[in-house]
Amino acid sequence: MTVTLSTSAEGPAAWAWAVFADPQFIWRRPTSDVRTSLRAAIARVRQSGPRALIDVVRALDTTDRERELFALWMARHTPDTAALADMADLSKRFTLQPLISVVTPVYNTDPAWLRACIESVRRQAYPRWELCLCDDASTRSETVAVLREYESDPRIKVRYLPRNGGISSASNAGLETASGEFVAMLDHDDELAPDALFRVVEYLNVHPDADMMYSDEDKLDLTGRRCDPYFKPGWSPEHFLTCMYTCHLMVVRRTILDVAGRFRQGYEGAQDYDLVLRLMQVTNRIHHIPRILYHWRKLPGSTASAGMAKPWAQDAGRLAIEDYVRRAGLDAEVLPGGATGLFRVRRRIRGRPLVSVVVPTAGQLRTVDGQARDLLAGCIRTVIGKTAYDRYEFIIAADEGGVPPSTRDALEGSQHTVLALRADRPFNFSRKINAAVAAASGEHIVLFNDDLEVIEPEWMTAMLEYSQERDIGAVGAKLLYPDGRLQHVGMVLGVSGIAAHAFHQHPGTSGGYSSSAICVRNYSAVTAACLMSRREVFDRVGGFDECFPIDFNDVDYCLRIRQAGYRIVFTPYARLYHHESASFGPRTQDVAGVEEMRRRWGAIIDQDPYYNPNLTRAYPDYRIQP
Repeated sequence: MTVTLSTSAEGPAAWAWAVFADPQFIWRRPTSDVRTSLRAAIARVRQSGPRALIDVVRALDTTDRERELFALWMARHTPDTAALADMADLSKRFTLQPLISVVTPVYNTDPAWLRACIESVRRQAYPRWELCLCDDASTRSETVAVLREYESDPRIKVRYLPRNGGISSASNAGLETASGEFVAMLDHDDELAPDALFRVVEYLNVHPDADMMYSDEDKLDLTGRRCDPYFKPGWSPEHFLTCMYTCHLMVVRRTILDVAGRFRQGYEGAQDYDLVLRLMQVTNRIHHIPRILYHWRKLPGSTASAGMAKPWAQDAGRLAIEDYVRRAGLDAEVLPGGATGLFRVRRRIRGRPLVSVVVPTAGQLRTVDGQARDLLAGCIRTVIGKTAYDRYEFIIAADEGGVPPSTRDALEGSQHTVLALRADRPFNFSRKINAAVAAASGEHIVLFNDDLEVIEPEWMTAMLEYSQERDIGAVGAKLLYPDGRLQHVGMVLGVSGIAAHAFHQHPGTSGGYSSSAICVRNYSAVTAACLMSRREVFDRVGGFDECFPIDFNDVDYCLRIRQAGYRIVFTPYARLYHHESASFGPRTQDVAGVEEMRRRWGAIIDQDPYYNPNLTRAYPDYRIQP
């Protein structure tokens, strides 16, 4: 059967696919199944509109494609027997050969899963480990029987608690038997990859000061098949306050673990999250190993199988973040995020700092869909009419002719400055930005394209939340095309050349890879179409480099900010429409700019810490690179 969807939505034909993601699917199914599916589809369309149905269809297609890519990836990256033997030999020549204590709390575990868990440790290529099993008063005799089987192994320590105290209590009891310099956390029904501890020690020999390391992970279904890989970003403090993304494998230096206070009772279900929220306050030496070293078993009723399987874990997570907010002295509230398992730490604005809205523009009417329009006037009106934060000024950087009367009408009553800049030189966006910032009075600068349209009143406040923080150098917004497609949710380096917008042109309802389009994230760069920085940061790094007149000036600016020790943040709570290309059509990138970016930033472009090296460099959609 072939199902073809069409649309009568107005707009350019090239955008029509965005309404339903251009699906076309062909398969053979029983007639009864077809009737059932069509009835369900019709009901879904009536309830939620056609977009909801198309999201489902697209997800099914994506899932099949991702399975195939992951299978290819595993074939290439899973070490065979010979490779593991080489690792065992190399382990003997490491300068650092720390003992790693693998701590596993146990309670009424299915014997098959418990045995698989223990054997995954015994198969480790790195030999200097001990397994600290702590039974939390299991009532299943078969669970205890498995533990008795392994007591004879001198590398395995088994402790039996007289009464059940919960996972935090059992984990701490297991820690009391541990003697390793580093501690690895392993759940009682999960498995370590055979090269897990080798990769950790290999990393430590290059980064001996690391206090905490986390790896990528995947899941095991009930048949033992690997699935659902999660390739994570490098350490991202702001992102971590939205969700517990580091998860497994987690390895921590024992001394730092003790300083942080180990596990706390009352946070069961989010005990690891609570621990890392305390660890990040005693060390910033938190590192990511971009390899799948942990297999999380998807059992019925487990969090790995369904995010809402343990709703009390969500409550514990919120409590852990609220505790962090109090300890850190943040004036903020913890709110639910855009999906289950996500949070929003909404900071209150300190004082009423002036924000300078810097708008570079040609200052002319533009032809859009055959009509002359003053996009800048419309842009200004949406800022004035829809922005909740009221202490801002406009700095309009126009060409020599200034701005048309319609723009001046829109600016009337606002605090503003209009600059008429020389036009006898080649166009240089960076020069325009620098001139405008020089004329600005604000403590914060927001670079603002003249074809933006405000969607939600809190956009400026949402950006200011992070711009006011001393460790943050730039904040980016969520930009949508007028038809709802994603235009910007952060930039990833080394993708499609120098850099690309993550999930560019995907449906605006898309959550992105592991919800990255709907939660606060750290990136290496964000677009200058809507970018906020403190004035002191802008001045410290020297503003925009005028050797980049059109392309890459924002990427270069962000990388210099990072080089100066600041972080870059994307917030989905600042949402605007971007009428990109209203003033110009497709163009090729500046070759000289590409070469200069490569010369300056080649190493980081090839190894963006916030974009996993196991993901494609050909497309901005986070698909797996086999």
